[in-house]
Amino acid sequence: MQYSQIRIGFIGAGKAASALAMALYRSGWQVSAIYSRSWNRAVDLCKGVSANLCLTTYDVLLRADVVFICIPDRFIQQVAYQLARCPSSLEGKCIVHTSGTLDIEVLEPVRASGGLIGIFHPYQTLASRDSWKLLSKSFVGIDAPDPVFQLLSDIARSIALDFFDLRNVSRVPYHISAVMASNYLIALLLESRYLLEKAGIPQDQAYRAVISLAVGALQNASELGLENAVTGPLSRGDIITLHKHLQYLENAELYKALTAYKSLGLLLLEHIKKGEGKHIPIDQLDSLLGL
Repeated sequence: MQYSQIRIGFIGAGKAASALAMALYRSGWQVSAIYSRSWNRAVDLCKGVSANLCLTTYDVLLRADVVFICIPDRFIQQVAYQLARCPSSLEGKCIVHTSGTLDIEVLEPVRASGGLIGIFHPYQTLASRDSWKLLSKSFVGIDAPDPVFQLLSDIARSIALDFFDLRNVSRVPYHISAVMASNYLIALLLESRYLLEKAGIPQDQAYRAVISLAVGALQNASELGLENAVTGPLSRGDIITLHKHLQYLENAELYKALTAYKSLGLLLLEHIKKGEGKHIPIDQLDSLLGL
């Protein structure tokens, strides 16, 4: 089958599904079918990508050749069993989940019933349908037997995604990496904004200042490399400033922030040790940040 003839369907119409569907649609793929337990989200996504609204997961199979399952991890195997019981043949159908933690075996019921299976996990934060714009030049993790791997890698290239070959990759540390670079980054920004507000900075200014600072740090990391983008008191070995920070957090009873500050400081110190950290008092810093 020519790629131009391939029909793509989605089970799920949340943030990730919406962004991926929009990226594929805008790249010329035929997004033909959408099913979701959330009727309003499904209707809205169908309008955005000119797809058919499906009433069941079986309907998606009838209207699509490649089906992306974009739902919470705990439901994926359940849906795989549902699809495996579909009255129509699964031969030639490609069923793909987008989870970063689950392996390909969760789709085994589909494979056992004659379907093709794979994984297509965007290594990008998809917070809304407009996040499709972030996919260009991002990465996606792909796991699938040939020739499905080739198909999924071609889909990735068509929306300007680079890709990881996940076939021999340990999935848990892979996904922890994604969580730390995205979800926990937001946690840090939220806490940073809170601290600025606590210092007396108005909320609107605090938000804009924290975002500007974070964008600057990421820009430095992009242009200089991660190791060369490190700045601040820890990189200078400024024990006096670090002590003031820790003392304030403890006196303010911000114990979770204190623990995070120490833990992240120790992580950063480990990376500084690997580089040019000989000019700073490593042992004293280690002791000061010790949990």
